[in-house]
Amino acid sequence: MKETIATNHTKVNLIGPMDLNGEVDTNLFTLFIDGGLKHFNKLTPKLYDSLGDNDSLISGLKPNHLFPSEKDESDLRIALKALDSSVKEVLLFGFWGGRSDHFFINVGEIIDFLSKREARVNLFGDNGLILFNAKGDFKFKHTGIFSILSLDHQQVEIQGAKYSGEYNLSKLTSQGLSNEAQGEVMIKHSNPIGVFIFSNHKE
Repeated sequence: MKETIATNHTKVNLIGPMDLNGEVDTNLFTLFIDGGLKHFNKLTPKLYDSLGDNDSLISGLKPNHLFPSEKDESDLRIALKALDSSVKEVLLFGFWGGRSDHFFINVGEIIDFLSKREARVNLFGDNGLILFNAKGDFKFKHTGIFSILSLDHQQVEIQGAKYSGEYNLSKLTSQGLSNEAQGEVMIKHSNPIGVFIFSNHKE
């Protein structure tokens, strides 16, 4: 789509078709992605928009920005590409669960999004969440286990965790698996990472 969405908003919700698994702040601009419209009446946010190909056929609701069902990119990809440059943080609800190919491709779309712009993406799931960050000094608060997935080969510096220090992480390997936090953690990195936070998470 040619027009941008969420102009002048720095933090936005994207709502997908699966269970929401998290508390949605309806004061934020909220973008419903196709089947995510089934959550509209429950959330009724103040500012919202919607897009998709309507292949989920939500009764009585149709996306505002409608696309052909036969296309070579997902509705989530279209949505991420359409976000205004003012958006620095994206909260994804309803994109975890269901078909495993959808989940992994959604993660791939997040990685591609972060490779092109500096932002943070939180993907909420049924037993926690994944915090994605493009690059820089990434801080979060947590008590318990967390894991780091490097989305490229890079050196990272971890502060405030059980296993702190400088590490060379290979792309998509287990090297960042099962660290432990007792408060604020900072990760310095130059390429995108994903941090897995489990059900006792504290942002």
